[in-house]
Amino acid sequence: MDVVLFSDISPHQIWIRTIGVYRLASICRKAGLSTKVLYGLTDYPPEIQRQILERYVTKETKLVALSTTFMVARARYSGTSSLRNKYAQELLDLIKEKKEQFPHIPFVAGGGNSNDEIFSFFDHVALGYGDQLITKFATDIHSLKKFRRVVDGRNIYISDNTFNNDYSTEYHETDVIHRNETMTIEVSRGCKFKCKFCSFPLNGRKANEYIKPGAILEKEFIDNYERFGIQNYILADDTFNEDAEKLEYFLGIVENLPFKIQYTGYFRLDLLDKQRAYWKRLLDSGLRGAFFGIETLNDKSAQVIGKGFGRESTLKTLYDLRDIWGDEVNTAAGFIVGLPYDTKEEFQKWADIVRAPGFPVHCKSFEPLSINKKSDISPWQSEFQMDSEKWGYKLFEKREGKYYWESPDWNYAEAAVVAEKTVREIAEHGGQNFGSFKVQMLMGLGLSYKEAFSLIPGNKASIERINEVVSSRIKANLDRELALLERPAQVKS
Repeated sequence: MDVVLFSDISPHQIWIRTIGVYRLASICRKAGLSTKVLYGLTDYPPEIQRQILERYVTKETKLVALSTTFMVARARYSGTSSLRNKYAQELLDLIKEKKEQFPHIPFVAGGGNSNDEIFSFFDHVALGYGDQLITKFATDIHSLKKFRRVVDGRNIYISDNTFNNDYSTEYHETDVIHRNETMTIEVSRGCKFKCKFCSFPLNGRKANEYIKPGAILEKEFIDNYERFGIQNYILADDTFNEDAEKLEYFLGIVENLPFKIQYTGYFRLDLLDKQRAYWKRLLDSGLRGAFFGIETLNDKSAQVIGKGFGRESTLKTLYDLRDIWGDEVNTAAGFIVGLPYDTKEEFQKWADIVRAPGFPVHCKSFEPLSINKKSDISPWQSEFQMDSEKWGYKLFEKREGKYYWESPDWNYAEAAVVAEKTVREIAEHGGQNFGSFKVQMLMGLGLSYKEAFSLIPGNKASIERINEVVSSRIKANLDRELALLERPAQVKS
């Protein structure tokens, strides 16, 4: 096999096929490189992992690349399933063994956790979107010199994030796609906003940049349906509803498909308030989940981070949405503990509003503020990261992938405890459903929207049902991967 790409499923999710590695596989295959995606191998015991790696990683292989974004070295269960990510370290050990066996092959780590010490055995690290770099890693790595910096003996390649937005993501039969599983799809890339805590590439881009041509998007929907029966989607866009023009473009496609889709995405609430004319159309077009990054109900704090919609406007819009969408769209809201001006007293005041019965969102999540150390390498850094002390934060040592911080009001450990406690209190009072993305994932495992929506976090019967469908998917995946081992390895188109 010319190119072998590894990726995995977040241990905090249920089961979903993320798009990044398949986008890169599509690019490689179009360039004439036989390519195999090995997805979710951390679910399989080491003896099976070894059998699969022996089949695909050989002396003829030109590139082995690993997406680190959802790869962890030990199990970190989310409480929804005890089946996820059992053999992550074993897989990494086997990849390292293959690297030592074939030192002539470039082994490249990419994705959000590439600089974590558990991936330090990779000599090459790719930062940013990989579209531009992936085929060159396999065919002419020396041509990437202009992107390369050598840091602590490792080759760091920093993409300038230019790419051909006509590229579509096309799946191959050896990708073991299941009938009507939930797929991730890109409508566009980047975000025209630039929140203070966010460090995603392409933040602050111009409106309507990097949007996929309509003919390409329509073809992807139709091909996925005709080949695999796919009707369930998670939209990968950072801000799906960034303007009315984009909504009109998307709805103009999905409303005219010869089949119905169901989808979930990230929405910005202040924009949705101005897009009220689209609320019913979104529902009728198949919207089943909406995630809102509200972050805080402290107006001063919200203004500082770039989300100045205001508490009263936020609550009014959420109640109005509930009147239109009801339980037909699973809504979720994310909040951050430890933002500037959110003292412990202020936090408890607005958190009481979220905790109260009847708060008009189905799933409420709280996370401690995460701030990475300022980097001399990566060009994609949040404003908090670039100048943490300006915003009142002092950073300390890194533990388990997180930098510990301290502010006049909080420290990271305190914020983490309060976030977990708040979510637990909401669940104990019966005010919590699974989030919009998890419900969409469950629909791809064979549950109807109604059944997936009815499951309750922490409920024994709900967890047993989730474990049942996840274990069934893992077994089906494994059976198909083992069957492929009996077939020729070349996958070029």
